[in-house]
Amino acid sequence: MAWYKNYTTLQPPNCNIYKTIFPEILHLESLRLLQYAGELTPAEI
Repeated sequence: MAWYKNYTTLQPPNCNIYKTIFPEILHLESLRLLQYAGELTPAEI
């Protein structure tokens, strides 16, 4: 199984895109949940 050694080092071609946008998406989702729970008003966002 020689292919297995190299398989673990491969990254998806869009990996950097996901690393860049994931923190922002997580932040926006947390704001949405806080607003939904009544902890934030739209003016505070």
